[in-house]
Amino acid sequence: MDAGESILAEHHVVMARTRLSRSVFGAQEEEAISLFATERRLVQVQMVSMTEPTPASSPGDKAEVVDLPYDGIRRLTRRRAVRLGEAAVGAVIVTGGLLFKDTLQVTAPFLILLGVAGIVHGLLLPTRWIEIQRGDPSNGPTLRVNAPGRRSGRRLIRLVRSRVSPLGA
Repeated sequence: MDAGESILAEHHVVMARTRLSRSVFGAQEEEAISLFATERRLVQVQMVSMTEPTPASSPGDKAEVVDLPYDGIRRLTRRRAVRLGEAAVGAVIVTGGLLFKDTLQVTAPFLILLGVAGIVHGLLLPTRWIEIQRGDPSNGPTLRVNAPGRRSGRRLIRLVRSRVSPLGA
């Protein structure tokens, strides 16, 4: 940051990803995204690391910093996606509970309820995020504000919207 530039709002999100190609019990990939809004720009710091670093990799080996001035922002767009994978896993759990209800007399009802809850959660509670689109897409990737419903996310989005020029919004 420049001298005298202060952070007006910040928003931090940590997302974990389970890869089916690796062991579920091994180290998993974690992505930490921090957004900082100053008087002049929006700064994103993104770091991908393993929950348990291996000797071949260090926790900060995939850090990326994106600096975006407010006049380079074209618009902010709300996005949402239904969690079809979660609903499919819920359907598989329900099917397993129904197929093996005679064998699993005690746990089958719990499996069926868990599966139905997964289906309902996946279909009725979509993933939400805000895309911050650049004026010139060739300058870099679109930034995402994950978990925009959190207080820090709402504050950051409000601040960025107030700084973006009306022609770009």
